[in-house]
Amino acid sequence: NPKEMMMTDMKTQIRDMDDELQRTLRGNEQWEIWFNEKTSKIDALQKETKDLKSQVQEKEKFISLFVEDLHKLYAETDSSLWKGGLKHLYLTDVTQDNKRSITKEDKERMK
Repeated sequence: NPKEMMMTDMKTQIRDMDDELQRTLRGNEQWEIWFNEKTSKIDALQKETKDLKSQVQEKEKFISLFVEDLHKLYAETDSSLWKGGLKHLYLTDVTQDNKRSITKEDKERMK
């Protein structure tokens, strides 16, 4: 019967088209997973970049203040008072801000 053959062919075509659609959907799901992973990595790297830029800005500010303090010591202080000024810079900028311990050698040099 030609009508039954036609229906059988149509069912086969529909099944083939459904199989192709399922393969396409699985491919799209895999692509979406890959895309989301890459987006997450980009977000994490952008956050890390922002944090690192902030750290660099803090360090640049510290260096700038240190240079300013050192310049003031050199330009505005009598040379006979430099040792006390350097000791002050060391105590504030090297040990306190960087949480560095004062060694026995440091104490000897400060005398």
